[in-house]
Amino acid sequence: MSKPTTHELTLLARAKGLLTHNEVYDWLTQEFDLEHDKATAIARIVVADSPREQLYSKQVSKLLVGRNADWRPAIEELLAKVQYFSPEIVSSVEGDNIVLARSGTIFAALAVAPGQVQIAMKVDGAPFDTTFVEVKPKTAAKTFGLSHVISIIVGQQVNDELISWLRQAYEQASL
Repeated sequence: MSKPTTHELTLLARAKGLLTHNEVYDWLTQEFDLEHDKATAIARIVVADSPREQLYSKQVSKLLVGRNADWRPAIEELLAKVQYFSPEIVSSVEGDNIVLARSGTIFAALAVAPGQVQIAMKVDGAPFDTTFVEVKPKTAAKTFGLSHVISIIVGQQVNDELISWLRQAYEQASL
């Protein structure tokens, strides 16, 4: 018997009415005897492709209101550009962060605050070379195992250079 594809698992999970990450994860580990990393990665994909994605949109909207509302166009543009890297990218809201993952591996997290956005990402190698943002390691990035934090203070700084750094982080994320 061949193993089901991620698409087939998604359809099966929907048929069973599984909507949360924990429900899907438990089902994958029990029914298909998947290891933790594989079950986590597939559960993120299944949940991202479910009606629960509507909940994610509402959670992002809650982060981008009031004094943070000025960041909405820049963040929405950034998230749209990152989604073009691959359909396997899963974005979620964890606390006050928008988290981006590839196959279960977090490669970036965005924290929106009045007056700035901090984008933490994991990139191996030399520090970034840029003139318009401050790049520094930060303990908050340790929460997600990320190596660099970029603070931007105006929406125009969400440009091709920043997107290329996020692409680097995405490409280095394990499969």
